[in-house]
Amino acid sequence: MNKETKAIIHGIKWMNDTESEHMVCQYKKYFVEGIDIPEIVKVFQSEYDSTFTFEGDPIDLYWAIVEWYDDEIGFDED
Repeated sequence: MNKETKAIIHGIKWMNDTESEHMVCQYKKYFVEGIDIPEIVKVFQSEYDSTFTFEGDPIDLYWAIVEWYDDEIGFDED
């Protein structure tokens, strides 16, 4: 697992534990080619929503997570 994937997974778990979803923008830089998208989705499902699915590019995963936060928690990241 590469360092970017590890950082994103750590961030998802940390944001859930601390209710700090508004800090997601700190992790945007890690959504780059080569991340383990299926593993990140699996962790997001475990932490937030077991029905969350995603297929696509890394940056689009970032925006899908932001959209989920906005829809479910009422948080908006520009």
